Amino acid sequence: MAEDIVLPIPNLELPQHHYTLLQHAFPQLHDNARDALLKGIEADQMAPYYRLAAATHALPSTRRSSIRWRNRTRRSWSGLTNG
Repeated sequence: MAEDIVLPIPNLELPQHHYTLLQHAFPQLHDNARDALLKGIEADQMAPYYRLAAATHALPSTRRSSIRWRNRTRRSWSGLTNG
């Protein structure tokens, strides 16, 4: 029998930061939440989550940022499949 594959536990703080950014009643929390969300997305290589956050206007959606995230994801996946 093959070894069981253990899936990583998702970072559950990311949805909390995303939710904070969507709440207009707490603008004083937005800077910290935005920084934490971006750092978490980058650390966990979660480009699709960035796309979701940008679609809900929690994070900026620019062509440059989406290209940068797409390129990072491709490099990450190519390193996993080729290494």
